[in-house]
This record gives sequence, C-alpha cells and structure tokens, in this order.
Amino acid sequence: KGLEGFEVDLAAAAKAFGKKFACGSALQRGKGGQQDQIEIQGDAADALPAFIASKHKIALSDIFVVVDGKKVPASELGA
Repeated sequence: KGLEGFEVDLAAAAKAFGKKFACGSALQRGKGGQQDQIEIQGDAADALPAFIASKHKIALSDIFVVVDGKKVPASELGA
C-alpha cells in the first residue's frame, strides 16, 4: 500500500518533500490502473524514510525502499 493507505494527502506530501529537500517534487497521477505516485528529483532517498516517519507518523517498518531491485523495510537500513 502507498502513502494514501495511511490517509496522507499526496499533493500536500509532494509539496512538503520539495520544500524539505529543496528539490523538484510532483504528484504523478496513475494511468491505466496504476497507483498515483510522487516523483522527487534530487538526492533525497536516504533521508526520505525518516522524514515520512516523522511528518506522517508512519513506522519505519511500514516504509519500504528499493535496494538492488528488492523492497526492504526502511527500519532495516538504519534510516
């Protein structure tokens, strides 16, 4: 499940990510049955899970990142 599963306003989250990381960030609406997603331009990947956990009160164990093509809980990365 994505951020919307945690009742996060995706447009507001995209704006907050852009401000926090001083980068381009936009909500991309899903097409053809795909989920909406937030596209972030810049180097925010390492700090993003902790920011999401803090700002939206989501446990790091519920946030996944892709490492070498595998989904890994952010809690296992020491984020």
